[in-house]
Amino acid sequence: MQFLNYTPFVALGWVTTDPQENRYVSIVASVKFKFDYLDDAGLWHLKFDTEQGELQYQDNFFDEKKRLVRREAELIPFKKQGELIVNLSHEVDHYGKSGVDVIRYYSASEKKKLLSHRSTSNLGFVHRAHASRMKYVGTPNQEWIEKHAPKYPKDFNELYYNAAHPKLQLPMTYFQPGDMIVLDKFLPGIHRQTVMIPGIYLKATNNDAGRDYTTLLEADTVFFDIEALDMEKNALYISYRKRILTTQKPTEVSLTMMLEEDFIEKRSA
Repeated sequence: MQFLNYTPFVALGWVTTDPQENRYVSIVASVKFKFDYLDDAGLWHLKFDTEQGELQYQDNFFDEKKRLVRREAELIPFKKQGELIVNLSHEVDHYGKSGVDVIRYYSASEKKKLLSHRSTSNLGFVHRAHASRMKYVGTPNQEWIEKHAPKYPKDFNELYYNAAHPKLQLPMTYFQPGDMIVLDKFLPGIHRQTVMIPGIYLKATNNDAGRDYTTLLEADTVFFDIEALDMEKNALYISYRKRILTTQKPTEVSLTMMLEEDFIEKRSA
């Protein structure tokens, strides 16, 4: 299968299956933003990072024993729901009053708060081997080992793919442009910081048996990568993903980008 990426972002498309052995094409794209400036209302204005980097192909860790996950691999075929992840580096996390006191998420379409979590810990990636995720792997018993491996166990639950703390996962929904994430007492000196999900849409077109099928990717992961007390030195990653059911062997998948007019105006201001 040929994957054509017409966006400036890192992305990949590949053939996958689910626990019921249905065939899909999975597409994932990662968009890296920098924090441009904080306005008087406490809203961060974002800009595309000119260096988008590479797609995360393997898990990255803070420690040599690989217990503390810095960033999880992006090659996840599907996420049932959106998730919010905040990584604070050792230097930032141990500086005085740093750390999130309250984190909230507001849906623009539903006009209500969908998430609220008070914590100064448990904001980063949850290890794949943690009990909160392992309960979803199903029953890899001896019969599975002998007859079905490396396919999924029949009772595998795809919630395993979500890597955020359960209280930072959205209830069976995804992020939408205009949604607001509010962080209280995030870093010293600023009581409240807000980030709005940008007006970006990524469109995948799958050529299956000579016909084109088009769909929008879902913004399923918002990841704050905080390495410095100066927010302009930090990064925000948003992962867009979609799994498309296919009955034939797909020949070509392409990815294009659309921007909302408001976002274009803000970037050119």
